[in-house]
Amino acid sequence: MDAANRLFYEQGLERTSFAAIAEAAKLGHPSRTHAVGVFEVFRTWLRGQSEELGRVADADDLAPHVLAFRQGVATLSNAFHDRAFVRREVDRLNACLDEQFAAP
Repeated sequence: MDAANRLFYEQGLERTSFAAIAEAAKLGHPSRTHAVGVFEVFRTWLRGQSEELGRVADADDLAPHVLAFRQGVATLSNAFHDRAFVRREVDRLNACLDEQFAAP
């Protein structure tokens, strides 16, 4: 996720979290367009990473999957403050990605 943090920093969003972005993205909020744009930056980056790893045909499906998984873990982490849960979920995501991008 260091790459994601660098991506946010490069976009001038060094003090931004996905939770704050998601909150702003709620229907009717004045900054919704900007918030959705931030998610789009990360989704586009994830799509590019998937393509670079050879998953061109389904990169559009994988990118929001990873984004949603990460956002879900971040949301629950903020709610429960359970580092063990976060570590388990990060390990699961890494294992899933390793499987998805393993050479055939």
